[in-house]
Amino acid sequence: MILDKIQINSYRSIIGVTLHISPTGLTTVCGVNNVGKTNILRAIKMFFDANLQEFVAEDDVPYHIERGSRGGNYKVDIKAFFIDGQDTIEISQKYIPQAPNRESSLHITGVKTSGSGSRKTKHVLSEKDCLDVIYSFRIYFIEASRTDLNMLVQDIFLEELLPDIDRKKSKQTQGLREIETFINTSQQILKGIENGITESIKHFTMNVEGVSSQQWEAKVAFPEFLKIRQAISRLVSLTVSDANDKELEFKGSGVQKIILLAMMRYLSQKEDGGIIWLLDEPEAFLQPSLQKEVFKQLRTLGSSFPIVITTHSPHFVDINDLTNTNLVTARYETKVFERKKTRKYIATLTQISPLKGYEKIEAIKNQLGIERSDAWVVAPFNILVEGEEDKNYLTAIYNKLGKHVPNILIAGSATKIKGYVQFLHEFTKENPTRPTVLCLFDHDSAGRDNYRDIRPEKYVNMNVVKEFTVRQDKSQGNNLNYEFEDAFPSEILIEAVNSFLKMKQYKKILSSSLTHRYSQANNDKPVMDILKDAVYQRNQDKPRLNLQDDGVKRYVNIYICRKLNEMSQEEFESMFDPQSGLIALINNLDKHMS
Repeated sequence: MILDKIQINSYRSIIGVTLHISPTGLTTVCGVNNVGKTNILRAIKMFFDANLQEFVAEDDVPYHIERGSRGGNYKVDIKAFFIDGQDTIEISQKYIPQAPNRESSLHITGVKTSGSGSRKTKHVLSEKDCLDVIYSFRIYFIEASRTDLNMLVQDIFLEELLPDIDRKKSKQTQGLREIETFINTSQQILKGIENGITESIKHFTMNVEGVSSQQWEAKVAFPEFLKIRQAISRLVSLTVSDANDKELEFKGSGVQKIILLAMMRYLSQKEDGGIIWLLDEPEAFLQPSLQKEVFKQLRTLGSSFPIVITTHSPHFVDINDLTNTNLVTARYETKVFERKKTRKYIATLTQISPLKGYEKIEAIKNQLGIERSDAWVVAPFNILVEGEEDKNYLTAIYNKLGKHVPNILIAGSATKIKGYVQFLHEFTKENPTRPTVLCLFDHDSAGRDNYRDIRPEKYVNMNVVKEFTVRQDKSQGNNLNYEFEDAFPSEILIEAVNSFLKMKQYKKILSSSLTHRYSQANNDKPVMDILKDAVYQRNQDKPRLNLQDDGVKRYVNIYICRKLNEMSQEEFESMFDPQSGLIALINNLDKHMS
């Protein structure tokens, strides 16, 4: 089960915000100070705590509502949307503040939707069902002002140490009455945890300049002479034996962040899923080079579990892929209410900017105070692609070939490439060098039209190059329609589509479905359209699937990229002939890089 998105209404500075959560990779919430970024994280934590005792109306209801209007909006309403295989689950929490003759209350409701199309069914969930879903996730919220590592340590030990001790206890006739047996058993288990955390610390410090962790070891201080199970987790602490033996909270910020990353990695290796990390300004108190390293490692960890971060550092924003980056701004309104006409209330209203493409880049650049001279967006060589999937394919292929991955920018669609090029041209006006921007188009009607619209000679600040993607057979022609997927061999495309069909409970297509991929009847069709027809032929009793739908293409993209990553070199070379269209495309791009 994954968390898909969360809707926050009437919580602190937030009146109505929807945050989509990336299941793999980082979800970034960026913006200047005091616009409500941290409130988004607090709302997520509040939802998963589902604890009325933590609700304080004076703090949690928007100030202008709590002090001014009251009325029907005098509540906090948070909804979360989950995806569980074929099912979607919507759970709502409403926190109703205390009123005369009434205690504060928490109302939890939910709906589970199964199936699709005409077969879609809805089932109302009980409060217990909702809480089972909520409590299946473990939430770690690390505030910028307080990196509470010992809280994490206690959680790990509570989940791992105590169940192990309980299992051992049940097998003994006299239990753990002997304090010596209890301590010895505990120390054996803790030694394994120490070793695991030590290995993770060294993993993250290998490439950090100026940090020597060769002699570092995680040491657990375990409370001796205690027999009460519930007290154990709160009394366990962690130290790292380095040049000094200070407690973690007294070590430098850089060391604390490294240990935090190590703990996150350790937990990711121990858990099957269900962890969500909420990190408030992880760049706090870090020098720029360490900020870049922490961001790099967080992105790697994000492939295992969702991580939501807030930031106002440009080093924690990937300007080349803003798909999961949310720019948070605030607007300020003066409110006067009927019940208190003599007072004016200034409402701070947190919102997520709707801007996209290069307009979003420009807004983030302005918000984070980035100058042209920062060279944040443009590298000496850049590939500008239509969509996120194209970037993922190129990145996976470059990595598999052992080549340096160039700077890849995402326009959002073929129609947006020209505007993006104009933006880059303006952005590079003061650059001392003349970068290359290669625009890579699909060879469909939109791609061909916008290819013609780009006039390289107009852009004096940049070297602008235009290219089309290629087909696997390298055929060319004005009337042929092909996209990035057309560069791949038939077998990996069929495997990816069949994986999607299995998930949707459709019949798989045959391995021979693309035997006539380049026949006269199919030659001018994109391969995804040919596969769409094959799916329909095998599933005429079910709603017709459009494989060109963004969600389907995204699934196929993730599947193929993961497959490429898992392939051995021999498997890759046997599937991708050196003369194939895909390898020819990469070689052609490399010529422009040099």
